[in-house]
Amino acid sequence: MLVAFAIMAVALSGLTLAFSSGLRAVDRSAAVADATLRAQSLLDEVGITIPLDGNGASGRFDDGTGWSVAIVPFDPDQRRQARSRSTLIYRVEVVVEPAYAAPVALTSLRLGPVVE
Repeated sequence: MLVAFAIMAVALSGLTLAFSSGLRAVDRSAAVADATLRAQSLLDEVGITIPLDGNGASGRFDDGTGWSVAIVPFDPDQRRQARSRSTLIYRVEVVVEPAYAAPVALTSLRLGPVVE
């Protein structure tokens, strides 16, 4: 009887560990999904509420999650060639850093005005 109880205790502790690690994985995947949606939303704001001027932006969401937007000319040599044009190609990188998961980064190219 005592041996059966010991075997049951070991089995239940293993199941408890497996269940808790599964819950942690679900929390991490939810954090990554949320961060990806937030990064896409910030990427959509570039050129509308976030100026496409080569400066970028950064901040925090209400829950404390940090974000940053880096805007740089896609090709540094195009600025010299842009004197006859009114637009440049910018590389936009958005990074969202959730608390319990790895940072999520999205990158895009945008056409914007030449900023001196």
